Amino acid sequence: MRKAFFALIFLLSFQFLDAQQFRFGLTASPEFNFTRILASEVDPGGVSVGLNYGLLVDFTLGEVERYAFSTGITHRMANVTLDNIKLTDASVEYTATQTLKLQYVEVPLTMRLRTNEVGYITYYGQMGFVPGILIASRYDQKADNTDPKYNFKNQKNSETVGVNLSLHIGGGIEYSLGGATAVMAGLYYSNGFTNIYKTSFLDDKVSLRNIGLRLGILF
Repeated sequence: MRKAFFALIFLLSFQFLDAQQFRFGLTASPEFNFTRILASEVDPGGVSVGLNYGLLVDFTLGEVERYAFSTGITHRMANVTLDNIKLTDASVEYTATQTLKLQYVEVPLTMRLRTNEVGYITYYGQMGFVPGILIASRYDQKADNTDPKYNFKNQKNSETVGVNLSLHIGGGIEYSLGGATAVMAGLYYSNGFTNIYKTSFLDDKVSLRNIGLRLGILF
């Protein structure tokens, strides 16, 4: 699955190499992570802070600089919490809270629409899909049972799904520093479609959601 994912991204990248212009950028974007859980007694555990950082690439489409295919490669570190988990170990029943520590490598596949520059400022809107491959998954557990074997930190998690797909929508501004160089700032929302956690105590899927502040510089 991972080999097929990266092969697809590689081919898509070459498809846009003949674009007339492209821009590179760097981003470091703080974000808020939370989950949606359907049809389950398990409760979402509120909002936690994460980080998304990496390389951005915009490929201009045709001769119109205001339209671009926007991609890149980023590393997302997301922490989400699940509450009110009912677990059984042999004859012992207990309730626990789990904090999932997830890391994804993501390749955005989005369109970015830009206005004409007005007083050094360009406004943009962005929408598309963001596929991601899970590269690390650990979790902490805190139980109402004080037995140390039910309370632990940073344990490997084999129940996490390896691929995530989300719908990305956002917008913001670019401030020109001269030439093609600009700093950017904006807001975005990523709505996860796929199940990130498949385990016996869940009746339905857990989807990952992100609200972030896009900070970066384009060259």
